Amino acid sequence: PYSTYTRVTGRSADDRIRLAYQVFPKLERYRHHKGTQLSGGERKMLSVARALALDPVLLLLDEPFEGLSPSIMPEIAESLREISQMGVAVLTAESNLYHVPDFVTRLYVIERGEIRFAGKPAELRNQPEILNIVAGPSTDGGC
Repeated sequence: PYSTYTRVTGRSADDRIRLAYQVFPKLERYRHHKGTQLSGGERKMLSVARALALDPVLLLLDEPFEGLSPSIMPEIAESLREISQMGVAVLTAESNLYHVPDFVTRLYVIERGEIRFAGKPAELRNQPEILNIVAGPSTDGGC
């Protein structure tokens, strides 16, 4: 499930739809198809594109990479980067640290309802106990 907080910009519906196709060009060729005919990755793209067409200020994504083929994940991550660069705040809940896109500016690790880490992703490297929570224990003794 995805959620948005929208703004009034005066952009026409056609302009907002064009913007969604710009971010997800693959979807334009399916514009006359039903969503049920799309792959899992294409359905994720469609759900984010639909939210993007609302001209959001904030886009909330719950597990956007869950269940996706590894081959489509970079494409989804790049689209989220593009949305972020448009000035849309992107807040993502993701249970797998390896699926967190490299453009995130803040990272929060929550364990059993308690915030265990809040900071920049690079700061997480110095927190082995937190890395164990999100990635599991390291087998080589390092981070």
